[in-house]
Parts: sequence; structure tokens; C-alpha cells
Amino acid sequence: MLKLWLPRLLGLILLINSAWAESWFVTDWRKQAAAGDVNAQWQLGLALANGRGVEKNDAEAVQWIRKAAEQGNASSQYSLGLMYATGIGVAKDLHETVRWYRLSAAQGDVYALNSLAAMYASGTGVPQNKTEALKCYRLSAEQGEVTAQINLGVAYAQGDGVPQDLREAYLWWQVASDLGNEIAAKNLKVIKKLMTAEQITQATQLARAQLKKLPKQ
Repeated sequence: MLKLWLPRLLGLILLINSAWAESWFVTDWRKQAAAGDVNAQWQLGLALANGRGVEKNDAEAVQWIRKAAEQGNASSQYSLGLMYATGIGVAKDLHETVRWYRLSAAQGDVYALNSLAAMYASGTGVPQNKTEALKCYRLSAEQGEVTAQINLGVAYAQGDGVPQDLREAYLWWQVASDLGNEIAAKNLKVIKKLMTAEQITQATQLARAQLKKLPKQ
């Protein structure tokens, strides 16, 4: 009987310890955030937004994330832009979304770059600009952001805002696939049927070279 209950007991202990740890971190972040610590403000905002270690409070989450964003924290700027995009804790405002995404992207945040690219590609919140979209997708993809790699591949596969280039599409989907993305792996199976053996070999070599250039995680 003990053998049956022991794993459950250990799991309960771990759960309690995890909840206690989250609560402890939130308490510590509050102290640091109140003193102006940028990272603590962002972490506290995320905890409030997700209800981790504290009761979920979107309005207060926005307050702390905004404080960090206004101090120039790129991750907080992206988070604030995302909240404006989804209307979480604030009224939905795509102009504010673009403003905060741009500030974050200017500091090289890969998620902001990819999200900003999507807005340029669709003309959401900004005049449609496929050239700018591709520029942002590439900057994000070259830093290892898998979604941007997939989106960049789609643009080349479809010739959307750029001359169609199946080799370039294969390159980015191969990189994303090697990083573990299943969507990219499925895309590769489709595009292979449209390419010559020589094109696939060239694209594979280019993908390997690109993988070596990615920042170390």
C-alpha cells in the first residue's frame, strides 16, 4: 500500500513546494519592483497575468509591465504590445501594439520582430508593407525564432512580396525543422515534390550553414 501512495505523496509535496516557491518569488518581485528593478517589474507583471503564485490580475499586470517597458526593457515592451493586441488588461489598440512592438524590435527582440512582420504582411495596424515584413521576418529568423523561419519560408514558397524561391523556402523550413518544429517538417515533405535533387542538395547545405550562424541558446 505504501508503494502505491508514495508517488502520490511525493507529487503532492512537490506541488505544495512549487506553489510555495512561486508565492515566495512574487513576494520578492514585489519588493524589488517597488524599488524600480526592471526585471522584477516584468516578472511580477507576467505572474499577475498568468496567475502564477498570485491571484490573476490583468489590470495590475499591465501596470507593472508598463513600468518596465517605459524603462526600456525589450521583453516588457513586447509583452505590453501583445496585451494591446489582445485587449488583455487594456482596451485593444493596434496603434499602441505597433508602437511597443517597434520599440522592442529596435532592440532586437525576436518575438517583437516576428509579430511586427506579421502586421506589416497583413496590413494590420500599419499600411501593408511586404518589404518591411520580410526584413523583420529575416532579422528574427536569423536569430533562431522558429515561427519567423516558417513565415519567411512561406513568403518565398508563395512568392509573397518577393520572387518565388523554393530553395530559399526549403532552407528556412529545414532550419526550423532541425530545431524541432513539426510544421516545418511537414512543409518540407510537400515542397520536396516541387524541387529537383540538385535544388534540395543546395538548400540543405545552405540550411546547415545557417544553423551554424544561429546564436547559441
